[in-house]
Amino acid sequence: MPSNKGTLRDRNPLFRRTGGTGSISDIRQQDSIESETVEQPRSKAMFYITADDDLAIEELRIAHQKSTGKRVDRSAIVRQAIQKLYAEQKGAQQQP
Repeated sequence: MPSNKGTLRDRNPLFRRTGGTGSISDIRQQDSIESETVEQPRSKAMFYITADDDLAIEELRIAHQKSTGKRVDRSAIVRQAIQKLYAEQKGAQQQP
C-alpha cells in the first residue's frame, strides 16, 4: 500500500503555511515592488515549518489569488514575511 507521504519532489514546490500574520495588501504591495525593481539573485534554502505554518502560507496564497486573480508562489510570501520581520526588528532597534 503506498504511503500518503510524498518526497519533496512530489510536493507542490510552493511553500504552504505560516503564522498568518501577513495581509493580502502586504503581498500585493510586495508584488508591485518586486516587479519595479531589478530581480536579485536568490539562494536556495530549505526550512522546516509546522503544519500550521504551512496552512497559513497556503491560505495567504489562495486569498491573494482570489482578490487579485494573480497567482503568487509561496516562496514570495515567505520572502515578504522575512523582509517585513527584518524591517520591524531594525526599526525597533533604532527607537530609543
